[in-house]
Amino acid sequence: MSGVLLSFIKDLAFSSKLRAVTQELGIEHQNVRALERWETSLAQTPRTIVIDLGLGEEALSALQAARLLAPQVRVLAFFPHVETELGERATALGAEVMPRSRFMRQLAELIAAVCGGQAAKS
Repeated sequence: MSGVLLSFIKDLAFSSKLRAVTQELGIEHQNVRALERWETSLAQTPRTIVIDLGLGEEALSALQAARLLAPQVRVLAFFPHVETELGERATALGAEVMPRSRFMRQLAELIAAVCGGQAAKS
């Protein structure tokens, strides 16, 4: 899985949008929706990790596992703007955190920057 962007997102619409961006940029993407499969996926050392903090404690557990099993991997996390505490907790665990609206607005540029793809210019 080396070189793969690994995500922990349960929202089908958002995971589909992320998949479309990674395909456009030529980046392999794997989305995991079950915490039980997350550790196995982390063991394959992904290139970058994206976590939806809107999943609450489950997302924080996924982030903790990422820090333990893949400490060198860059983690991007996004949260609903009303859930600032989740953002603060994720920042304390070493993730690069931003509100979901900003993450969505800058998705292609962010993924290109962290994974080395080429974002399309609008």
